[in-house]
Amino acid sequence: MKNLLYKLVLFISIIGLFIYATSPNKKVVFKLLKNKSQVTWNCDHHIGLIQFESGEMVYENEEPVSADFTINMKSIVNTDIENKLIKGTLENTLRSDVFFDVENNPNAYFKTDEITPLENGNYNIKGDFILFDAGICYDFDGTIQLKNDSLFFKAQNIILDRTDWAIYYGSRNHPNPLEEELGIVVSDTIKIGVDITLLKQK
Repeated sequence: MKNLLYKLVLFISIIGLFIYATSPNKKVVFKLLKNKSQVTWNCDHHIGLIQFESGEMVYENEEPVSADFTINMKSIVNTDIENKLIKGTLENTLRSDVFFDVENNPNAYFKTDEITPLENGNYNIKGDFILFDAGICYDFDGTIQLKNDSLFFKAQNIILDRTDWAIYYGSRNHPNPLEEELGIVVSDTIKIGVDITLLKQK
């Protein structure tokens, strides 16, 4: 009797393990809330904002596995200069074809390749920043926190090198500077941060 009971328990356990192993991963999609998300940028002591166009993050088995964001480059603004003329000149330069050429490239993109958990809600995120149809792979650390149906993704020290996309205006590393650029020096590195809120899709 004991032997029969043991075999019955073992059989049920095996069936349970089989069902668990073959059950599909639980996939949950979180959509970006535009009015609660933004990009901050910092270059040569100037700071500003850029707005997101759209985005989503996917969870499987209660862990983030992928993310995809679209950034509206036409929305780039400076927030530290009070003089309207100087502020406007800087913003127009950033939007022009010597920098981000937003007329022909209105959007930038970020697509993850890998999201690796660290500790205390921290993650290492590796993926491609895409400008002018050219994707450059970077990795950085950030926090991802799930609270009820809301997901909060933050990263504050993402360092990009604009010359990776051949944006050489005012760069010390400009291979062929134009005469009007001589004497203008702009940092090659841009520090960006993201503060993103996403909502679970039912």
